[in-house]
Amino acid sequence: EDNQRGQKAGAILIGTRIDGAWVSERVAPASLTERSRFGASVAISDGVIAVGARNDSRWGELAGQVWILERSFGAWSVTQQVAPPVPEPLGRFGSAVALDGDTLVVSSNSDEVEQGKVHVFRRDVDEGFVHVVTHLSGRDSDTRLFGSQLALEGNMLAVSDIESEAVWLFSAPFTEAPARLES
Repeated sequence: EDNQRGQKAGAILIGTRIDGAWVSERVAPASLTERSRFGASVAISDGVIAVGARNDSRWGELAGQVWILERSFGAWSVTQQVAPPVPEPLGRFGSAVALDGDTLVVSSNSDEVEQGKVHVFRRDVDEGFVHVVTHLSGRDSDTRLFGSQLALEGNMLAVSDIESEAVWLFSAPFTEAPARLES
């Protein structure tokens, strides 16, 4: 969306049911950079929303960033900006996001990098989401689109790799080698 923050900076609409009626609230953080693509990926869990902006250039050209939103006093607000653990130009951190309770998973992938990455964060009471581990593409191949899609529920994380036509399954705490499912 084109807005006061520049062309294709992005925004999201959040619908909330209040007294039986749906009310929408538009959120577009003031710190967005032009072409951020805020809202390109979104995940919600337990009243927390993770919003990816894979083209944000705050940490380097198209390095990406993820915003954490929480509802307080009737309005949604940004409570944390999650940066790539190691910012890399063209990394596109926030290409996909998954959120379940205190676990946030974010992918960095694009045609411009050698390897896709999946980053796991845990929520700390004092520090917000803190980086725990980064997984590189597929262990036996360098695929740029590892992490194209993410699914997280409880103790299971599924990571797609559309280049190698595989899905990688991780078990909590997501630090061990995954199982690979192929078509």
